[in-house]
Amino acid sequence: MNLFDVIDVRSSFLEGDLLWTGHRSSFTSCVRQKRTMGHSQYNFATRLKNFMDQVLVASNRPIRIRLLRGLVTAGLGLLYGPADAMAIGGR
Repeated sequence: MNLFDVIDVRSSFLEGDLLWTGHRSSFTSCVRQKRTMGHSQYNFATRLKNFMDQVLVASNRPIRIRLLRGLVTAGLGLLYGPADAMAIGGR
């Protein structure tokens, strides 16, 4: 348990934290019973948010990739604008 005390993250995601600390994981198959009351609050959006939090906490690479993609898109837009204006003006 002391291992989890030293993890300094804003939002804790147990499955991701276990993998991040290097613990081995395995799969146990089971047959799920149908939920008789209520609904799970651990939906797709929550899982996606946890996934993105783990990716962004673990590395700066996703941020750098997005920055590069944005710069490339902006550059292409700057190249396309004058070319489009010349094509329209030349008609």
